[in-house]
Amino acid sequence: MYVLECTTAGGRVSVHVGIALDVHARVRQHAAGQVKATRGRTVQLLGHSDPLPHGDALRMEASMKRQPPSQKRQVAARWSR
Repeated sequence: MYVLECTTAGGRVSVHVGIALDVHARVRQHAAGQVKATRGRTVQLLGHSDPLPHGDALRMEASMKRQPPSQKRQVAARWSR
């Protein structure tokens, strides 16, 4: 589970939540424009959780996607980078 901060060329900032087995490889994909959800944006890893069972990660991702960006940032701040 990971949290990214995404910035458009116009300066709009959003927070993206996702899951991956290899978080750093996935962040590289985001940065390279290979992921539709963040294409055309600069991305910065705010944090990632310790590995979770897949079902737990999916539930946590769904829950976090419903949270406001400020709350996602708070959770990510407690995780490693």
